[in-house]
Amino acid sequence: MYKTILVHMANDEGHMTRFNMALEMAKAYQAHLIALYNASPVSMPQAGRGASIGYLAEATQIAREKAVSIKAEVEEACAQAGIPVEWRMGEGDHIKVLSHHALAVDLVIVSHAKADEREDRVTFHIPENMVLYSGCPVLVIPHKCKVLMPGSHIMISWKGCRESLQAVRDAMPLLKIAEKVTMFTVVKTSRDSVEEQKFVDFLSRHDVLVDVVTDESGTGNVGESILANAKNLNADLIIMGAYGHSKIREMVIGSVTKYVTANMTIPVLLAH
Repeated sequence: MYKTILVHMANDEGHMTRFNMALEMAKAYQAHLIALYNASPVSMPQAGRGASIGYLAEATQIAREKAVSIKAEVEEACAQAGIPVEWRMGEGDHIKVLSHHALAVDLVIVSHAKADEREDRVTFHIPENMVLYSGCPVLVIPHKCKVLMPGSHIMISWKGCRESLQAVRDAMPLLKIAEKVTMFTVVKTSRDSVEEQKFVDFLSRHDVLVDVVTDESGTGNVGESILANAKNLNADLIIMGAYGHSKIREMVIGSVTKYVTANMTIPVLLAH
């Protein structure tokens, strides 16, 4: 069960979308809810005025002032729902601040990084870096999320490796209450991979029944195939592993994970 949920709050347009999802999940799992507000700018362009010290100071001051109204908004929503909330404030690199506070939580909720934010030094890197550095599953929410609580139809993006297995284990609280679960595989598994049937049997012992769908075309972008099949299946959540390929921070995430987190239209749960 998710008994401690941390949601990333900041002075950005998606903060209440993230919080509303976190609030619904806290109600469903009777979890302790932590709203972590970071006053540092959540959006930092690579060049121009956005890279200047003056811009950073100005944006930080605006975010500090905005914290008062956002806190009031959060507390009002929690009071109406009858759910207590722990409000925390932070300042500095969003990944470092989030990772520090995520050390003793079960789930972190952040917003996705849109493809048109590729030149952003902060926003575009939050989802995958959080899952790699926090040691905690990360639920990534699209900016215009249509569901308050995902799980009516969950699609598992299966690769048969450790990361896939970890993502499923981390998503078990959601899988156990899902109305339908589909395992989608697009990549041929290696000799060391867990066989699909063994994995299906593993989930069945947790009372999770799975349909298996395989893309055997062997062509095209894997990330595109994952998103297209999730849409065709009418899934409202994708579960997938985040695959690291390098120790260098800027190169650590695989292209499939980056593509999915940049172009997603439904929530994605990542684990590493």
